[in-house]
Amino acid sequence: MRAPVSPVLFVNAGAERGGAEVILLTLLRHLDRERFPPHVCCLREGAFVDELRRDARVEVTVVASGSFRQVSRGLDAVKRIHALVSEQHVALVHANGTGAHIYGGLAARRAGVPHLYHVHDVPEPGWNGQGLIGRLARMVPAAVTVTPSRFLAERLAQRPVRAARIVPVANGLDAPAALRHDDRPGDHVPVALWCGRLQRWKGAHVFVRAAAIARQSIPSARFVVVGGTLMGLEPDYESDLRALARTLGLESAIQFVGQQMDVWPFLAQADVVVHSSIAPEPFGLVILEAMLAGRPVIASADGGPLEIVEPEVTGLLVPPGDAAALGAALVRLLGDAAAATRMGTDGRRRAERHFSAAAMTRRIETLYDEVLAVRRGEAA
Repeated sequence: MRAPVSPVLFVNAGAERGGAEVILLTLLRHLDRERFPPHVCCLREGAFVDELRRDARVEVTVVASGSFRQVSRGLDAVKRIHALVSEQHVALVHANGTGAHIYGGLAARRAGVPHLYHVHDVPEPGWNGQGLIGRLARMVPAAVTVTPSRFLAERLAQRPVRAARIVPVANGLDAPAALRHDDRPGDHVPVALWCGRLQRWKGAHVFVRAAAIARQSIPSARFVVVGGTLMGLEPDYESDLRALARTLGLESAIQFVGQQMDVWPFLAQADVVVHSSIAPEPFGLVILEAMLAGRPVIASADGGPLEIVEPEVTGLLVPPGDAAALGAALVRLLGDAAAATRMGTDGRRRAERHFSAAAMTRRIETLYDEVLAVRRGEAA
């Protein structure tokens, strides 16, 4: 018996490419479109809308939601998403992130269709802006909540969420076919790479301090920071990092290359890739990217990275925020090319085996089937 066609509306809040947006693009590229025809609703106009249309080849509707303080505008956005559900004959709403969950979930409830909440961030407690958004998100019901790690699933389970169940589905990526794992020049100097969004909790300042420590043992080492400030968050952090590098005498040894659409060329030229978040990471997408590039990883031993990195096999784990420990790990891997190569090779194998884009997509499609079967009154 042929499975029914079930159009899916993907709702996404971000206007710029972050980790959640990378996963959405990957999912759309691998989705079985004959069974789950996609339509994307973005809550902000921006570069990511063009990227969706160009690279994922999907129809995109922009429904400007404004900020959560703009209540009337937000309610109008919910109404417009509800209308889109009807116009596109949507069977299920897939909310990609917390903001998308609030607007898309309310619209789905109003339309009487199930919705899946795909969480990409660790909820913050408290009564600040992010804490209040998290509280609001927990009030919006979802048929299923998907997390990229068991860590995040367990964290959400500690707080009441209005979902039938919480299911961890590991993020998955594909490495570009053109990437070569041996394209570093033979006479190159050792390079350590940090890649991510420039926010303090991501810990780029820890990497800069560790670089100064490592350079004392390996004076030829060079360090690269790939990333920029996004979504207007912490716009002064980059200048703080540059000032810290000057204070530590790293001007000639460290390079800030800004936000990059394509990080693979930078990964290909690195000997070691560093993840140095000082707060628990829900997953750690740069770790997976590094592993697919065949590079060893040094990561913070907390949150999602504990489920990705095999210590002493695919990389090293260090305490979050510990620049001395990170510096020692850099010295170890930058100074031992054989160990770094071995860990990089094992990391690529692990990434391809456990974190593929196809496996992630098939698992999510299975959840679609289960949710829709419940809606139809079938046995899930």
